[in-house]
Amino acid sequence: MKKLLLFATIILSGIAAQAQTTPELTKTAWLTNNTGKAMQAYPNPAVSEVTIQHVSSPERAILSIISTDGRILLQRTIVANTLQTQLHIGMLSKGMYIVKFEGAKGDVRTLRLVKNQ
Repeated sequence: MKKLLLFATIILSGIAAQAQTTPELTKTAWLTNNTGKAMQAYPNPAVSEVTIQHVSSPERAILSIISTDGRILLQRTIVANTLQTQLHIGMLSKGMYIVKFEGAKGDVRTLRLVKNQ
C-alpha cells in the first residue's frame, strides 16, 4: 500500500510539473514513460465516458482505474492489437483517479484522470 501511494505521489507530482508548462492539458492528459511512448485520455475531465489511447499490445493487456487511496475500481482486458479503449466511468464519484495500462510483457504506463459530476 505504501509503495502504491508513493508511486501515485510521484506520478501526480510529475503531472503537476508538466501541467505548469503545458496549458493544453486541460482537455487531455499525457504521461510519457521512459521509452518516449505516451498514453492519452480524453475528454479529461470526463463525466460518463472516457477514451484511453494506448500502445498496441500483441497479447492481452489490462487497463485499470485506481482511486487515490490505491483501490482498483475498474479493470478491463484490452483487445489485442488495438490502440484505444473506451471506459464507462459514470458510476465513479467526482474526483481524481489513476489510469494504469499493464502490457503482457511488463510494460506499465499511467496517467491522471479527473471525473466531474
